[in-house]
Amino acid sequence: FFFNDTATTEIYTEQIVGSVRCVQETGEEQSRWKVDIEGLIKKGESIAGDSVIAAGMIAYSGPFTSQFRQELETTWLENLKHSGIVYTPNTNMRQFLGDSVKIQAWNLACLLYTSDAADDLLCVDLGGRRIIKK
Repeated sequence: FFFNDTATTEIYTEQIVGSVRCVQETGEEQSRWKVDIEGLIKKGESIAGDSVIAAGMIAYSGPFTSQFRQELETTWLENLKHSGIVYTPNTNMRQFLGDSVKIQAWNLACLLYTSDAADDLLCVDLGGRRIIKK
């Protein structure tokens, strides 16, 4: 069994080049993972406060107007701040609990006739309430 030295060298060179490229790409991916991990840590620190806002909105704000809901959210965020509970700045129910795919489907079905309609539908969807059609 004979090896051609040139062919063997080319094969090993290709393998080394491929290995170097793989290590470089893994390094780039590691940078992205680090950023993702930092974001998840921040989310983990604020999950309690964000949960309070989302739960309050589902439990208490369903029958109210969007303006009153925004006032409730603002009041609750101020109370969280004064209590020292960590939360995501400018958090709201739609950001915390909203499913972007479901909201897009509602939009395609022409159910989002106002900017606050997504909040209305989230209250119905997540609150266990059903719309009664006559």
